[in-house]
Amino acid sequence: MHGLARWGIHLKGNAIDQIPNSTPIIGGVVKFIYTKGQGHVAQILRFTKNGMIVRETNYKECEETTREVLFSDSHIVGFIDPDVK
Repeated sequence: MHGLARWGIHLKGNAIDQIPNSTPIIGGVVKFIYTKGQGHVAQILRFTKNGMIVRETNYKECEETTREVLFSDSHIVGFIDPDVK
């Protein structure tokens, strides 16, 4: 969640607590649930033919990465529009 705040996206709570409220949008957030119930969120930068390019911070504090996430990724549990209150 620290990475999102650094990019101007302010959501309260932890990644696991976020409630999906949107379809995928550029600038929005994708929520993942991984093994052992770990929540993770990333900002959507753009769309590709089969998915989206996301920006995220990971386990190493302050390490920012980008990657392509396929729409078929089974860990995706929803999308969040940070402008919806």
